[in-house]
Order: sequence, then C-alpha cells, then structure tokens
Amino acid sequence: MTRELRDITNMAVAEIFGGRSTCDRAHVGAVIAREGRILSTGYNGAPAGIDHCVHEPQPSDSAMVRSITSTPSIAGHTAEANVETCWVSVHAEANAIAYAARYGISTDGCDLLTTLSPCMECAKLAINAGVWRVVFRDPYRDTRSLQFLTAAGIQVVKL
Repeated sequence: MTRELRDITNMAVAEIFGGRSTCDRAHVGAVIAREGRILSTGYNGAPAGIDHCVHEPQPSDSAMVRSITSTPSIAGHTAEANVETCWVSVHAEANAIAYAARYGISTDGCDLLTTLSPCMECAKLAINAGVWRVVFRDPYRDTRSLQFLTAAGIQVVKL
C-alpha cells in the first residue's frame, strides 16, 4: 500500500473520530500512525469526568467560555473578531498524544494525521512527542503552526 493510500485511509479514520467530538465548536479527529498502522486516536472534547463544553452565553458568565474581542493579524490575514474560544475542550491531537503517553505507546517517528491543521500548542506537543510528519485536511485559521513545524524539521503535508 502506498503512503498516499495509507494517508487517505487514516484520514478517513480521523474523520470518523472527529464525529465523536463533544465540543460543538469544531469536530476534529486525529490519528497517530507508524508505517500506516494506527497507534492512537483522539477527538476534541472535555477531559474525562468534566462536563461537556457549552458555547452559548450563560447568564452566570460561565468561566468555560470567553469571547476574543480583538485578534492580531496572523500570517497575512486577520482572524475573526469575537470568535468564541473554548477553555474546556482538549484538542484532538493532544488527546491522541495523551492517550499514547498514558498507555506507554511511543510516538517517536510517527505520523500525526488530523482533520484540521494543529494549533500552535498542539504543534509544540507533536514536536516534543517525536512526531516526524503531520498530515492535515483543512487549515486552521492560524497557519503559523505549520511554519513552526517545518522549522522544527517536521514534514507537513496537506491531503
């Protein structure tokens, strides 16, 4: 099986796991694979045992949700103002890396496939987890993380 076919197959699995997301803001799935074989999966949502995210203004001004009122220009474009940011949800990539760590699965030299390119924090996690290749379907609104990954010597592929 060619690398491209493996990537397509594993991205389909990432999409399925994205459907399990408990955060209604985005449904993102991630797969960590070595030589095309899946070692770990993740999707975005609240940590185990924590209530799911709520993305509607709450009368009590819930600490779980805040609005960004101004966003600096990012890589040649300005992100949307007033974008709701979730403070509860763990990103799919972080969940996949955490699952592997919890169960003693090495991610060194692995591929990370994700339906949405990693944010900067997830990019940092991928670098420190030893991921050598990141494959994504759709770009995240802040694409600086892709440049960051490339600068760290990680191969970045848009599928």
